[in-house]
Amino acid sequence: MYKLSLLICVVAFVACTSNSKETNTQTDSTTVTASSTDSAAVTNPKLSEYVQYLANLNDSTAESATKAAQKFQEIFKGSSPALCDSAFVFFNTFYEKLGTRLDEVHASDTTNYDSLIVDPTAKPVPLSAKLTAYNQKLTQNGFQVAMTEGTTYIKQDRELIAKWFYTMVSPTMKSYLTQLNKENKEGFAEDAGINIPITSLADRVIWWEKFNQTNPTFVFAERSKDLYQNYLFYLLKGMDNTASYYQDEAGKVTPDQEFMNAYTYVLSKHPNTETAKLVKPFQAALAQHDVKKAESLLKQYQDQKIIQ
Repeated sequence: MYKLSLLICVVAFVACTSNSKETNTQTDSTTVTASSTDSAAVTNPKLSEYVQYLANLNDSTAESATKAAQKFQEIFKGSSPALCDSAFVFFNTFYEKLGTRLDEVHASDTTNYDSLIVDPTAKPVPLSAKLTAYNQKLTQNGFQVAMTEGTTYIKQDRELIAKWFYTMVSPTMKSYLTQLNKENKEGFAEDAGINIPITSLADRVIWWEKFNQTNPTFVFAERSKDLYQNYLFYLLKGMDNTASYYQDEAGKVTPDQEFMNAYTYVLSKHPNTETAKLVKPFQAALAQHDVKKAESLLKQYQDQKIIQ
């Protein structure tokens, strides 16, 4: 089953402060290691209390997400955005762990959940009491039933984060979380094919480039870098069922026009970006039907760790 969750949940989170200025001005923040959320490294009493609360919270029921968010507000009300940023990492680690657990249980259930997938073009299907209760429990606690390749699974509904955290975290964190929420709603891929306009994909690439440049010490810098590199790869290469170019049996290379239009869009709207510098020679290679050059550029970008 193809899920592009790697672009929404790809790396471990880190927490400290939103930028170096906050590091110098906030006195109640705590630094959490970049590679893990190690409770042993926590010294701030509020943060320690929250970590302990999460450790004792049931990680197998959807209601725990709301409980964790409510406890966050209770403990960190009036705290600095820097401390709230640090605390958010622990919530998110728990939230993702909870989502994984709920999806595992969902996958092992023999119940047919297909009717929970809303098709705006179809007549609504009456739900049983069991399905109604199941769906309400998820949607009220930051999760929803989604489908890919004919199989349902549990995904995040990040409106939970918008509701409980946007007013407490730093502006940088809010910007980051708002973008993730937007992308989560829009989706990205299905059945090994990109299902958003390629120009929208280009917009994501540019957004993450600019965000990363503006916030080099952001608490989730590694993750936002991964998002940029992954999106850039797909903008250049595409996917199996949505490729940036096609090669027929005779070896003739035909670039996909939607991708070519997206490259032109980047070059015209964002000519001074690093993305534009990378796109320009790739587009030229495809325009010349030079697949060897295009593949050579992709390898070069990968070797330089520009794309993943």
